[in-house]
Amino acid sequence: MKNKIILKPINILSLLILYLWLLCACDMNQSQEWAKVNTNGGNLLLRSNPSIEGDIITRIPDEEIVEFEYCSCKDRINGRNGKWCFIKYNGCEGYAWGWYLQLEGERNSTYNSQCQCNDEYVHGGPVYRLSIPRRREEKFFEEILKIHGIPQDGYIICRTRNIQGTVAYAKWKDNLRYIIYDDNYFSKVLDSYSAIILSHEIGHFELDHSFGFLAPRRQQELEADEFSGRSMYLLGYSLPETLEILSNELEGTDNYPSNSERREAVRRGWQAAQTNSE
Repeated sequence: MKNKIILKPINILSLLILYLWLLCACDMNQSQEWAKVNTNGGNLLLRSNPSIEGDIITRIPDEEIVEFEYCSCKDRINGRNGKWCFIKYNGCEGYAWGWYLQLEGERNSTYNSQCQCNDEYVHGGPVYRLSIPRRREEKFFEEILKIHGIPQDGYIICRTRNIQGTVAYAKWKDNLRYIIYDDNYFSKVLDSYSAIILSHEIGHFELDHSFGFLAPRRQQELEADEFSGRSMYLLGYSLPETLEILSNELEGTDNYPSNSERREAVRRGWQAAQTNSE
């Protein structure tokens, strides 16, 4: 008779604890932004809709810390212009009046003035509402410009949600270079993904790429990939770390190269930056 292997309950419990710990660790690595409630002693009302007509979900005490997502459309309450902001608190989520929220840390005033709730970009059909970038993307964006010696004047980075067909794109507006990224995607990826995508979009501008329908898209994409490879080296990423981002085997189209082509372009840029630094 063969011996049976019996798992003791303590082993199963240990595995469950390990699983939950890993799950929490993954959540902690996601990009988050926090705000402090500042009501001078009162409670901040969390509502179901961005309106004083919205149902009250809960009341948040003064000086509490909430998870800040984005600001919605402008409104006017008691003679004050402001914006409704989508926040999360103690398992609840909804809209709160932005006058009573203070973002933790200083933010770039340029982003605050340009990434307004009512700025609209049409890309692939729908209209997107823009918000100021999260700190991680703001930091990478400014660092990429710095390592290439690119002045920040004329560049704006904003975030939005649910972009169709891409996770970031570059566009001119009012003689400013806008880079718009999808916060739903960026909040779930590692730093290296954020860095290489933002570098790619900056590359389109720095290489004087056109954005029209007749533009040589495939060639421009590879040139921007090569620019991002140089950025990754200058940011301190190894070549294996950089190429791992494009490890999936995606086929190309008439306008977009395959991932194998992109990897080679990124490799050329990374190695060229290494050679120039020696």
